[in-house]
Amino acid sequence: MSTSTDLILNYLGERYRARTFVPLAIVLGIAGVVASGPPYRSLTLTLFAACLIAYCLVLGFRVWDDLEDRDRDGVEHPERVLVRASARAPFARLMAGAFGTGAVIVAAGAEPVRRLAVLAAGAFLLFAWYRLRRLAPGRRVVGAPVILVKYPLIAYVAAPPGAFETSVVLPLSVFAPIYVALLVHELIGDARTSRGLAK
Repeated sequence: MSTSTDLILNYLGERYRARTFVPLAIVLGIAGVVASGPPYRSLTLTLFAACLIAYCLVLGFRVWDDLEDRDRDGVEHPERVLVRASARAPFARLMAGAFGTGAVIVAAGAEPVRRLAVLAAGAFLLFAWYRLRRLAPGRRVVGAPVILVKYPLIAYVAAPPGAFETSVVLPLSVFAPIYVALLVHELIGDARTSRGLAK
């Protein structure tokens, strides 16, 4: 790992594998578009933007979670790239770049305030959780329901502008199964591999 670029590429290969997170971003993007309800204008462009927003935001939250977990991972996963790195700055820049790119795409659309406010609320929720978690380090089961809330929030943020104006039934019917599916995956899956979405 001679450069920051090498460091980030190795990190992405370990913790943000395309075969896992590209499909996840596509699912979240499609969920946001579907949950927004008709009419769907410029569907191809809308789907592309939604999936790109989801991909960037999932990456930002993933890096943030790994930065928060660095001390614990130093004991449980000392082989991880971020743990072995001598500095956190490259990862902080990656996180900021991912969040910034997602936010710029959202802001470039119409009515960005609602979606950016939801993103800020989700970030605040996780920030508060990370601070509280330091008082109770054990989070294997208890933490997952909180950490995984970010995924339906990301789908909501990725939804096209002007969405959700008539009813909450459709969004809930789309986002709730996604949340439950990810929670079940997290609780019954192998919690000690780098494939997990909340660790």
